[in-house]
Amino acid sequence: MKNEIREIYTCDYCEKYYKSKRFAELHEKRCHKNPDNSRVCFDCDHLRKVDVEYYSDIYHGETSRMLKVFYCNELDIYLYPPIVEHKGGSDFDFGDKCNEPMKKNCDKFKEQTYE
Repeated sequence: MKNEIREIYTCDYCEKYYKSKRFAELHEKRCHKNPDNSRVCFDCDHLRKVDVEYYSDIYHGETSRMLKVFYCNELDIYLYPPIVEHKGGSDFDFGDKCNEPMKKNCDKFKEQTYE
């Protein structure tokens, strides 16, 4: 049996453990408890999750599929969450409507009402 001493890395936000510094850094960037990932959109009454038919052109013709995406009724735009933003953003083109990252602050924010 070997007796090794190894460094353990911990997420500053959720205290998850990692053997690799690289994986710990990747996790911290995407961690749900990271305050940099909180967006007002998640608590806004204008945000909806909608089904959209998305058309794409592939080498043997056009294809379509249904996507569940976030949509802001007030700003009239599609939004993608921080986890997609960390992966390089969304490459979906919805035609005449913008597809943007969720905003950290928004002047159109309206608190959700639960009935």
